[in-house]
Amino acid sequence: MALLGASSLIYAEVRWSQGLADWVGCHVNAFAFFGSAAGQLICDNLKAGVTAACRHEPGINRTDQERAAHNGAAAGTSRGRAP
Repeated sequence: MALLGASSLIYAEVRWSQGLADWVGCHVNAFAFFGSAAGQLICDNLKAGVTAACRHEPGINRTDQERAAHNGAAAGTSRGRAP
């Protein structure tokens, strides 16, 4: 599921797994639905999106970093146990 913070736009899609291919595919479809990408992409610490969970310096997977850079956005994660 993806949502734009200051609007009522929500995108939801059902996939068979939470693997990287499904993770990236959902984001591509969400960006197409919204018409663009947001300036900041925040992941909820799903294993497909985060390589190392850390409160101060989380490890974002390379695919998400490249996708954010391609869209001119910053990639980050929500706080663990308190999204």
